[in-house]
Amino acid sequence: MDFDGDDHLSGFYLANAWDSRKTWLIDEYDDTPWERTLEEIYPLPRLKKLYYLYDFGVSWIFEIRKKGRGKAPVEGEDYPCVVHATGPQPLEYPMEGDDDF
Repeated sequence: MDFDGDDHLSGFYLANAWDSRKTWLIDEYDDTPWERTLEEIYPLPRLKKLYYLYDFGVSWIFEIRKKGRGKAPVEGEDYPCVVHATGPQPLEYPMEGDDDF
């Protein structure tokens, strides 16, 4: 998403819906954050979806979906990376008076 994530709390969780009871997977308080792979998480438990919550203050929530089989890593590519996004990308710090926020 190209956010400046170093100064905001964020984490991944499983839930039936974005606003239902959460089972946190990874967060900034882990001793080894960001080291779980999708292979460890998928397949998801029945009816669960994977979400990414960015910035606990504004609570931007992104649903992460697995689509198709995994592909071999591409040499020189930075990971993790966004493979597909739907809809407009939100601005992390919109200009004052910007109605898109």
